[in-house]
Amino acid sequence: MDNIVDECYRVLDEISDELRRRSRAHMGDVVQPLPAMINEDGAWRLDGEVLDGHIYELAFDGSDAHAEVIERTTGLSFLGDSTEPYDSERPCHMTGEMTIRRVLLAKSY
Repeated sequence: MDNIVDECYRVLDEISDELRRRSRAHMGDVVQPLPAMINEDGAWRLDGEVLDGHIYELAFDGSDAHAEVIERTTGLSFLGDSTEPYDSERPCHMTGEMTIRRVLLAKSY
C-alpha cells in the first residue's frame, strides 16, 4: 500500500504507451496519400481510386475553390490540418506551390 499511487501511475503509463502504439500502427494502415489530381482541358479528374474506410492526406496550400474541386471529384470531405505537418516541403496537390501543410480528407457519413 505504501507505493499504490506510484504503481497506479506506472500502470496507467504502460496502458497509455500501448494505446498510442496501437493507434500509430492502425493509422499507418488507414492514412494513405491522395492520388494526384489531373486537369484535362479544364476538367479535373483523380489519377487513382479512393477506397472506403481510408483517410487521405495531401500537401495543400490552395484556395477554397481548389478544396471544392477536390471534394466534388473525390467525394471526400476536408477534415482539417494534420497535427503533424510534413517534415519537408512538398508541392501542393492543386497549385504546385511548395508547402509543409498536411491536410486530411475522408468520407463523411
